[in-house]
Amino acid sequence: MGTGCEFNVRVGIDIGSDALIASECGFVDHGHGHGHGHGHGHGDGHGDSDGHGDGHGDGHGDDRLRFLRDQSAKEASIEIGEDAWLSCNVVVLKGVTVGRGAIVGAGAVVSKSIPDYEIWAGVPARKIGSRPE
Repeated sequence: MGTGCEFNVRVGIDIGSDALIASECGFVDHGHGHGHGHGHGHGDGHGDSDGHGDGHGDGHGDDRLRFLRDQSAKEASIEIGEDAWLSCNVVVLKGVTVGRGAIVGAGAVVSKSIPDYEIWAGVPARKIGSRPE
């Protein structure tokens, strides 16, 4: 786990063994970041992390007469597969599964699940290649 990673989670995050997460990655499992929760890391060398900070993603309320923090937000857990690699500054949004052996390029925003052994990059992240299984 790289330095400066942020876990802004309410539901949870599962991290597979031998997953590599580089510096400054962010994980957001809900539509806006005004709540607090816990990220649950599973696998070798990954612990629990309090979730605080500004969120990213959709699911914001649409009631203009109430603050966003007072409106309900969509939530869904995040899963990082075994041997997955997340490069620096990757943001993974709610409900996403990064498959086993997948690679995510630096600075990508992952809003869709990534199948096993695929390589994704960009904003929003999209498939740019595959790894041999």
